Amino acid sequence: MPFDVAAHYVTFMREVPSTEAVELLTHVGEGEATAVRGRAVHLLLDGKDRYHQVKLPAAHDRAMGVWTNRNLTVVRDLAERWG
Repeated sequence: MPFDVAAHYVTFMREVPSTEAVELLTHVGEGEATAVRGRAVHLLLDGKDRYHQVKLPAAHDRAMGVWTNRNLTVVRDLAERWG
């Protein structure tokens, strides 16, 4: 990772993305990176308060289809509760 991760968000998609969508969703930029794992897109940021400044390509919304996003703290809490 080219930066220290300060914030981690996970976007859960209804459908597994196509190969083309994975290519659109995989992104590394200044202070941000994404990785696609199955139906989850992991967004890693170098600052906790910069989620609203993410520079993902505009095509990512179409590539993701139906989705919901949570920060890693919420994901871990849900996994612990429903484990």
